[in-house]
Amino acid sequence: MSFLAQQKAEMQATQIQVQLLLQWSDAQYAQYVYERGLEYLAAYLNEDKQGQRLLEGQQLFWNWWKNEFHYRNLEYVQVADTMVQDELLEFYHMVNNAFDLIHEIRPSRNIVGNAFATVK
Repeated sequence: MSFLAQQKAEMQATQIQVQLLLQWSDAQYAQYVYERGLEYLAAYLNEDKQGQRLLEGQQLFWNWWKNEFHYRNLEYVQVADTMVQDELLEFYHMVNNAFDLIHEIRPSRNIVGNAFATVK
């Protein structure tokens, strides 16, 4: 199995663990990831609507975002077994808070540069 195939399988397995913990469907999980990505863009770009639209349309951004989400999911799954059911969702929201994340993670210049290079 190639490295990318292994990484994809690990990401999917971790996603399934998160969905089981939160009792979410695939659609609920996908919607959550997407909405947190939009929140992150709004916070990261300080409400720059044009910049948000540019990055929102970039597959590179979303690949990066899903990768970063996976890293947070790994941390979440490791800690979640010490929590009661009522705490799981609140903690997941905390781990994925866009306003905190803008101080912790940033897309590479390549991702941002590619998005803004499309503007003529």
